[in-house]
Amino acid sequence: MALIDRMKAGANQAVQKAQEAGREAQSRLDDLQARRALDALYRDLGEATHAALRVGGAVTEGMRSLVASITAHLEEHGTPADESEGSTEETPAPPLT
Repeated sequence: MALIDRMKAGANQAVQKAQEAGREAQSRLDDLQARRALDALYRDLGEATHAALRVGGAVTEGMRSLVASITAHLEEHGTPADESEGSTEETPAPPLT
């Protein structure tokens, strides 16, 4: 019986490790998806800014909407890890005029 108990314990331990690895992988996937969504928002904002500046325009409502979306995304998901390393202070964005 001792051998069977040790085998069961080993199997349970393997299941726990597999579940932990699965949770970690899902967390990394969620982080990656959040970073990609933020990258898309920044890209859209850059394109809108470039288009406006190219024709001598000012800040548009679309730009303000993108900035609001970026702010909401950062509040929900936090700053991506690669941007926050080494810095404990958040730099505020300059105001749109």
